Amino acid sequence: AAPLVPEDGLAQLQTLQAMRSSHFGADKARQLFGQEEAVTRRLLQLMQLETDTRLSMADKAVRAQARYDQERGAGQP
Repeated sequence: AAPLVPEDGLAQLQTLQAMRSSHFGADKARQLFGQEEAVTRRLLQLMQLETDTRLSMADKAVRAQARYDQERGAGQP
């Protein structure tokens, strides 16, 4: 089920990370999924920063993606 709030998404991510680590081993799980998990975690963190309580999770995700893209652009020459 899709999370209703960013905190639920972070909890689901943590559960998924533990499952992957258990199945593949910590090092291999990081190799396979570390970058994806880091991006997901950052997007959820950005969603948590959204102050407009009228926004749906989908709307928060769109705004978080735009902010993430700005962060990535700012970090590149």
